[in-house]
Amino acid sequence: MSDESTSTIMIGRIETGYVVVVVGRGTCRESAALEQFATHAFLAENCAVTIDLSGCDHLDSTFLGCLVTLHKRFGVGHPSRFVVLASPEKVQKLLTPSKLDKFLEINDKSQRIKDTLMILPESKVDQFQMGRHVMECHRLLADLGGPNAATFAAVADRLEQELAETKPPAQRIASG
Repeated sequence: MSDESTSTIMIGRIETGYVVVVVGRGTCRESAALEQFATHAFLAENCAVTIDLSGCDHLDSTFLGCLVTLHKRFGVGHPSRFVVLASPEKVQKLLTPSKLDKFLEINDKSQRIKDTLMILPESKVDQFQMGRHVMECHRLLADLGGPNAATFAAVADRLEQELAETKPPAQRIASG
């Protein structure tokens, strides 16, 4: 088991595209980088991305919302281009409390990694972009329903309000 205070996201090549291995905690800091990397892989290379949670101990709500974002954008179709890899125990611990086990495509068969895993660096986003990312992730979780939908909606609403109040000046002029 990993140190629960650390987070490492690693990427590697598999036959169908990429595997993203989450070690330790998956948090908002890692989710922005994951979304950017996966979106680029899906659009630029038209490949699949598998999120491997076998070494993961915790996922925060923003990371969960990021998984929903990626599933909604790229997980439809057969075969799905977005899959979560997790044992039944990891599914129970990480995804069942938020009911994402019923929403995401989950597989428990690991895939052979073709090369050395490389660490995915944190995303270089400013505070406004990070706030928008966190808000969008929570909005998606709220829209799915489930036991925490009202809490996720309240977080998204509050962030939306704060972002509207702190828009960069050029954006306030253009939108107002």
